[in-house]
Amino acid sequence: MVYTRLVLLTALVCFLFTCGDELNAGETTVDPAYAACLQAEITELPGVPKLAIDGSDLGAFNPPGAPGIARSEVVDVEGQPFAKVLRVHVLKPVRPVYRAQLVTPKSRIPVQKGDVLLAVYHTRCLESTAETGGGHTAGYLQLTREPWTTEGNLYAFPGKEWQKRYARFTSTQDYPPGSLQIAFHLGRYEQVIDFAGVALLNFGPDVDITELPVSTISYVGREADAPWRKEARDRIEKYRKGDLRVEVRDVDGAPVAGATVRAEMARHAYQFGTFLEQPALQQTPDGERYRETVERLFNRVTCPWYWADWGWPSQQDTYLGISQWAHDHGFHMRSHNLIWPSWRWTPSDLKKLEGDPDALREAVHDSISRRVEMGRTFGFDDYDVINELRVHHTIVDILGKPVIVDWFKLAKSLDPGAKMGINDYSIVGGGGHTEEQQDIYEGQIRYLLDQGAPLELIGLQCHFGEDFTPPAQVVRILDRFAAFGLPLHATEFDISTDDEVAQGDYMRDFLTVFFSHPATESITQWGFWQGHHWIPRAALFREDWSVKPNGQAYMDLVLGEWWTHEAGKTNAQGVFTVRGFLGDYEIAVEAPGVAKTVKGHLTRDGLTVKVAPASVMTY
Repeated sequence: MVYTRLVLLTALVCFLFTCGDELNAGETTVDPAYAACLQAEITELPGVPKLAIDGSDLGAFNPPGAPGIARSEVVDVEGQPFAKVLRVHVLKPVRPVYRAQLVTPKSRIPVQKGDVLLAVYHTRCLESTAETGGGHTAGYLQLTREPWTTEGNLYAFPGKEWQKRYARFTSTQDYPPGSLQIAFHLGRYEQVIDFAGVALLNFGPDVDITELPVSTISYVGREADAPWRKEARDRIEKYRKGDLRVEVRDVDGAPVAGATVRAEMARHAYQFGTFLEQPALQQTPDGERYRETVERLFNRVTCPWYWADWGWPSQQDTYLGISQWAHDHGFHMRSHNLIWPSWRWTPSDLKKLEGDPDALREAVHDSISRRVEMGRTFGFDDYDVINELRVHHTIVDILGKPVIVDWFKLAKSLDPGAKMGINDYSIVGGGGHTEEQQDIYEGQIRYLLDQGAPLELIGLQCHFGEDFTPPAQVVRILDRFAAFGLPLHATEFDISTDDEVAQGDYMRDFLTVFFSHPATESITQWGFWQGHHWIPRAALFREDWSVKPNGQAYMDLVLGEWWTHEAGKTNAQGVFTVRGFLGDYEIAVEAPGVAKTVKGHLTRDGLTVKVAPASVMTY
């Protein structure tokens, strides 16, 4: 096997040099160290991969943009495993960001469905106008033609030092030679960024993808002594805790010193939630484990309420069953969503009404009415009335912007006890480099409020790739939207990366900074189990239910550091005090002639419990 591997590696090296000489005789854009660099990479990997995308000839990459937008050059470097780099100068920020992009040569071998792929490249950023001073690349392994189907992303946010980046994929379909490429979108900022050693390796279907390397990532503010940490701790102490006071008296009303008091938190006031899916209804071992985990870790759930071919009404019974289970088990509940206003996310029959606005308006009205009337029986705390309006607005374009106000008023009139919310993505995520999206979202919110829509909470989806928003920047974004005076909810939080250590650290830090902000009310995970998660690597638990570092970080905070369980003795005045996290409590008191357990709810204004042999008072 070793001999075979060496023969194949030698053949690969010979192919690269021969191919480069044939295609670029007399030119200087072929990196003479590429083959050796790649061979050194391959010797550390399992199996015998084939080179699917060859990045040895830097002159074979597509020009990065039109004149005045971007340009590239091949530059010699020293002290690296490669000898030449492709330097891209993005001359100004552009939208869409792919107007400045670097595209590799096309794939040269077939890729079959199920093949395990590894992309590898080196990058650094020499100059950037980004606030962090670092670069911004959004890479995609994609089809070479429309519809530009992607197999996954290769995000990187490099600084001035070289980084080696990896991205692992399992192909979801067959690709003939020449139909795959890697495209790096570079137009978010004016920047100068280098690329080298770009390759895509195909391991076939028999290599375990988890044995392949992953990029390790980090973020500003990860340091143990980062200033934001003390600021967050101080806010948590101020806004998320209250004073619990227990007074114990004897039968004559005299204080009882030395009474044993135990204050045990039973439920958070702050809402920690998850998206609730089909396993909640399954009578299987996994279904039982799923339900038990939801009850143990969360006090809030988001129930699917989609109106689409794959949603309502075909999944009506499932949606009602999920909502009924949540209602029966006493969760805070959110309905997601009433309208996702584009043809892509609504029933296909709806598009037939494109030329009849009155009929289209009535169809949407009827759907919202029907689902809210049914949802009212479950006592939803709130509804996502409209979802992702910034990108998905085809129906609004036809019916006119005021129709959004009508939808809010309609839903509120049918379920006046629930709060009406808006929901969108790329507001808090994206490394915080979302000023354009923030501006649009702020404008939408302001419009609704100015027009009298009963908008009562602001949803921030909080999906993260590998561009983690620094915690201090999260605070600045929350401050911006807190200015509306409405509660802020992290409605769809997850962290998609293979770097499980960084994933765990950012789970800890994002939860901490979001929980600390006084305008926030809830954080909802967009799923938690790898066995049923829209992005499996973002889950808190693996398919076998073993906990990942991000899941442990969640439990350490929500059920550990932020969970109050205190015991002690009353002082000479018969008083026991503790500063605890806000929520429901069970307070047990034991003393001669007194043995009582009482319940109370601790708020920021505090809770006083008076215990005597014949009476209990709480206020």
